Amino acid sequence: MKKHPEIDWIFFDMGGVLLDDARAIRMSHEFLLAAMRREDPSLTLDHITEVFPEASGRLGDVNRHIVSLLIPEEDKREAILKEVQMQNEAIDYFTLSSVPPETREVLEVLSREYKLGIIANQSIKARQKLTEAGIFSYFDFVGISNELNLSKPDPRIFKAAFEATGAAPEKSVMIDDNIERGLAPAKKLGMKVVWYDLGTRKDSPDWIDFKISRLDDLSRIF
Repeated sequence: MKKHPEIDWIFFDMGGVLLDDARAIRMSHEFLLAAMRREDPSLTLDHITEVFPEASGRLGDVNRHIVSLLIPEEDKREAILKEVQMQNEAIDYFTLSSVPPETREVLEVLSREYKLGIIANQSIKARQKLTEAGIFSYFDFVGISNELNLSKPDPRIFKAAFEATGAAPEKSVMIDDNIERGLAPAKKLGMKVVWYDLGTRKDSPDWIDFKISRLDDLSRIF
């Protein structure tokens, strides 16, 4: 029996939730820091961590917003971003990311009681990664930004998911590690939200409905 009979759909983010992408994110931030330090040697990874929430809450590329928040000289930003883009393209995000071992079992259990979906800022390679991990079939809907031409935190990506699935926001849940990018717009639309706490920040708003630190923590909630 459902623990939450009022819930029909559970939507997942990918990076940081279905995928452990910590290594890829760390490398990307190190590339970004190295490029910015040529302009401001005083910058550290802590500075990136501090502005990351604000950057995430803005529409568009997070790295671009991080640079705009930390590098005051506008004419220097494009060179930094071009360098970082080239470095990021040289690494394979999906090769550096992995599906945690407990994921399949969690999805198997949840799929018996709920419809499962994905709303994620990802490339089309995301489908291949899910298939290779043997978990693609658990999802009734896969909405990724490169296919929808929309990305979080734009509320339209959530509305596209509702339209495609018939899901009602008030009967849906969003699970995301990024509060500003994934959970805030979902909450504003009426969804319940679950914060996947990766331990990278100390604060969390009081409007979050549930918090987990492992995917199998979902078993105690749903």
